[in-house]
Amino acid sequence: MGIMLEFRTLIIFILPILVLIRVISIRKNCSKNQFSIKREIVLELFFAYILCFIGITLFPLFINWAGQRSSVSINVVPVFNTINDISMISQTPKMQNFMIKFWLKNILGNTLLLFPFGLLLPILWRKFDNIRNTLLLSFLFSLGIEIIQLLSYYVGNMGRSFDIDDIILNTFGAWLGYMFYKKILLKFINNQFLNGIQRNVGCNK
Repeated sequence: MGIMLEFRTLIIFILPILVLIRVISIRKNCSKNQFSIKREIVLELFFAYILCFIGITLFPLFINWAGQRSSVSINVVPVFNTINDISMISQTPKMQNFMIKFWLKNILGNTLLLFPFGLLLPILWRKFDNIRNTLLLSFLFSLGIEIIQLLSYYVGNMGRSFDIDDIILNTFGAWLGYMFYKKILLKFINNQFLNGIQRNVGCNK
């Protein structure tokens, strides 16, 4: 016995709260003549991305009241599982095509997941116009998601795991996003345009 929480459940409960917070923030900024439509658009894109990221990585969430547990996978040794899988498929050639497709999907998927994170952070906040700060927050964000996935096992959620390789790939994707911002995007936008979007963390100045 249990319940299945879909992503739309998150949207139903979280979206009205986010809208209320944004309305209050906009009114506050307008009263101080600090409202920027450009920043607001990028912020909404960032919040929409975060919701989608959570939906992809944490949902559907199954809560099992009966106390039954599925198997849980924990990998804290980088690249270990991949090497182990390669050694296994070398003995079963019929699995090669399937595993190659799986690896490509896993590597590209986990890399792209945090690409927008590394791209949007420095655009929105000056503190993250620094690769060290961006990568640190990206690593902690990915680590937090992996921990939540692992903890969800203890409420009966099936098929979740903790994988250090996912964190590495996520952080690499954030690095690619940051480098895209630095090496490509900044060539097409001037400082005046960017200053209308960026803010200091913790204040509206």
